[in-house]
Amino acid sequence: MPNNPLRLELSDTQKKELNRFMKSTRDKEEYRRASAVKQKMEGVPYRTITRNVGANYRNVYDWINDYRKSGIDGIRNKRE
Repeated sequence: MPNNPLRLELSDTQKKELNRFMKSTRDKEEYRRASAVKQKMEGVPYRTITRNVGANYRNVYDWINDYRKSGIDGIRNKRE
């Protein structure tokens, strides 16, 4: 399947940044969002991600779009 729409393409730098973020964050919500992004990068379908992270489809879709637009800042917790 060329141009797999299920996959989120990340550069090596972005992958390293995401992994570092997942190891360093103490915020469970941030980790959950990062986990959803990582799964999308691996080609996991949205519906499977929703089950894996315990969130609804709209939230997962929005988290991944926020990451696409703003990178790590898009999945950081804004309520601090």
